[in-house]
Amino acid sequence: MSKATTTVDSTCGLRRVNPRSSAFIGHRPPLPSFSSCFKSIFALHTETGNIWTHMYGCVAFIGVALWFLTRPSSQVQFMEKLIFSTYFLGAILCLGMSFIFHTVACHSDSVGKLFSKLDYAGITLLIVGSFIPWLYYAFYCRPQPMIIYITMISVLGLLAMIASLTWMLFMGSMYIGGAAIYATRIPERWFPGRCDLWFQSHQLFHTFVVVAAFIHFHAITEMAQKKLMEGSCAEQLMESSSAVVSLPSDVVNFVNGVLVCECTKKIVSELSFL
Repeated sequence: MSKATTTVDSTCGLRRVNPRSSAFIGHRPPLPSFSSCFKSIFALHTETGNIWTHMYGCVAFIGVALWFLTRPSSQVQFMEKLIFSTYFLGAILCLGMSFIFHTVACHSDSVGKLFSKLDYAGITLLIVGSFIPWLYYAFYCRPQPMIIYITMISVLGLLAMIASLTWMLFMGSMYIGGAAIYATRIPERWFPGRCDLWFQSHQLFHTFVVVAAFIHFHAITEMAQKKLMEGSCAEQLMESSSAVVSLPSDVVNFVNGVLVCECTKKIVSELSFL
């Protein structure tokens, strides 16, 4: 055990009362100055992996955001930049607040609790920021009246996201998988004392969050490209209207049992414009 770390019995109050920690050694002692807390980033302790996974993720998203938002208007228009900015902001704040919380958690109980609240606030911002691009491109060019939106949102939302649904499910599996590992405290529950510094459940949870965030970015990028390649809003609405006109007869054929597999694929293809 490093001289800069201590056992769970002598660590800071916030860590002592955390029932989720299964680590016995390697905790930081109380560090009542922010400079000492940030210097501890470069030491080896139970929070090292938690800090660096989300710090790297935060820096990576800052880089991706700067690259994306500085593209010329001929490549990425202002509205696209604005919509993606909500996601970038949520991801950067979530990962940033997380790594700062894990850095200063041993400062004092009051500081630890304050940044714990900011950590959870960052998670909320990432959730909100993740939904905005999906909703924007799911209803691209369709400012429908509220009653139509309410009745059709589930169908139109799913059909509009079919092109990126695989990535959305992949992203969801990463979030759920990471949360499951954290909740079940795997693998430290199986190897007590052997995962105190590396490969503890919280570190794996952090890694899953970063991977899921980049998967989400890839998915909304793919979704945006699909919508922008379908032509202008007028063209999309015209094609959508023609698809709706042909729908009733197809539905009748389906009910009568006449519809074959190829016809089903055609209907799905037509509905994808909705």
